[in-house]
Amino acid sequence: MYHTLYFVTLLACLSGIVSGISAPRAEAKSTTCKLQVLQSSTPRGYISSKRNESGEYGILTNSSTEAIEVTFTPKNTSTQMDLSVTGANVNTPALGAIVGFFNEGDDLKAGSYHYAYIGLTSRTPSGAVPQTGVNSFDQVQNYNRKIESAIWSFNSSTKSVTPQWVNTDRSTPQNILLYVDKQNVLIITGDKGKFGETFKEEFEAQGATPVEVDDLAFLHFPHIEGSPNRALLLYLLETVVNDPAMADDVPVVNLLKGPEPYMNLGRLTVVP
Repeated sequence: MYHTLYFVTLLACLSGIVSGISAPRAEAKSTTCKLQVLQSSTPRGYISSKRNESGEYGILTNSSTEAIEVTFTPKNTSTQMDLSVTGANVNTPALGAIVGFFNEGDDLKAGSYHYAYIGLTSRTPSGAVPQTGVNSFDQVQNYNRKIESAIWSFNSSTKSVTPQWVNTDRSTPQNILLYVDKQNVLIITGDKGKFGETFKEEFEAQGATPVEVDDLAFLHFPHIEGSPNRALLLYLLETVVNDPAMADDVPVVNLLKGPEPYMNLGRLTVVP
């Protein structure tokens, strides 16, 4: 946890989310996506299906065929969802959160440096507090960290996609999703400032400055005329979909709040 931090944002899956929320239906369609990290509006690579040496996700690859795939079922209001990882072992099928090694407890909240890794986990019930379960970190490190899998939320009204850890008292303070460079790891925390302060000496030694993330916002191309991100988003649309005519139908998740409005220092995108 000793290197540069970048905030991340989700670019929504294309046809899957559109079909899943466009009209009421008995069952929403499942959606399979790939994950990609961008910094300063520049793609850094896809999140590889390979994990780092500690069993956490965050290794980057330039090949979409090597990228991790996740499947979920979007609904009009979806909270505490699982993201199923394509090809994962039956014992660790979900993209979940694993309590950080240096934590002194299992809660993520303001005033605490505590964090959780993103890795493979067994499934935990929606709304469950941290609990012991099989996970990719423990399988490598031979520890016994607690986990949660149903941490992902999608809300069609606010157009937001966010991770949400449930604390031991069942409280759910705001979570922040961060990418840690050099360590090749994705984490969530409840207090980015406290997290940075705790590892201040290590960050200073690396010349690193933690970057604050406020939240994840869900955008549509037709509603961002004149925004500094429009050129990038249209570029991504043409690259990913190769059909600009779909702009009215393709939802995009993009980080709006940062050190300055529309200042995107890094983001995690989801593409087919």
